[in-house]
Amino acid sequence: MELQLCGKNVPSNHTNTYFISPDTFVSKVLHTLAHDIPAGETISYGGLAEKVGNPKACRAVGMAMRINQVPLVVPCHRVVNSDGSLGNYMSGKGVAIKKFLLDHEGAKVKT
Repeated sequence: MELQLCGKNVPSNHTNTYFISPDTFVSKVLHTLAHDIPAGETISYGGLAEKVGNPKACRAVGMAMRINQVPLVVPCHRVVNSDGSLGNYMSGKGVAIKKFLLDHEGAKVKT
């Protein structure tokens, strides 16, 4: 499987170094987001929690997004609120950046 970075395919083995322990919840969330949510699509915090096997952990997914050290590789901007609104990005300081990234990818977002 390949990921997209700036419109170019990046082999997924380049992202494996960022997931230190595949058994942690954060690693599962980041890995799932990087590999299963393509450019132009979004997923809710709850939807991502469900995808990793813990449907009640939407707040923990938000924390995983907050501590993401590689946002260009693990596209946390693709995670939105359950109602489709943007939610926060960069602790609330980067909502305009999140909107720009999603618009650039062609995702439909609620503003």
